[in-house]
Amino acid sequence: MLVIIDGPMLTTFVADSISFNESADERFRVLDTNGDGVLSRSDLRGKLDWLMAFEYEAQSDEEEARKAKEMDDSIFDRFDGDQRGTIGQEEFRRMLAELMLAVARGIGTTPVGLAVEECSMMIKAYEYESKRIRGLLA
Repeated sequence: MLVIIDGPMLTTFVADSISFNESADERFRVLDTNGDGVLSRSDLRGKLDWLMAFEYEAQSDEEEARKAKEMDDSIFDRFDGDQRGTIGQEEFRRMLAELMLAVARGIGTTPVGLAVEECSMMIKAYEYESKRIRGLLA
């Protein structure tokens, strides 16, 4: 799906903690396939790209896989606050919020088009903004 987003749209979505947390928690439940309430490194491996619409520029499939793994590991390590090898629901929320705000800063106020997966947090931000503009949010 193609969506048009800008930085303020993402920032507004993250700032609405109720809507943002509902979306983040929904994604958490999808990723927590064994239902243990935490995400392991393998639960998140390769999922950040569809969650956040990240792309990796690489010269080969092998290089792309290496770069994706490095990025996933770096992000996982940053948000595994207790260093237990898992990310809990609250850590996951903080991770998504920080990643979305980083994307918002990178985009700025200029609208950009993104091709995103249906399960992407970018879709949730787009849907949130659409409802907000139409006055459908409480």
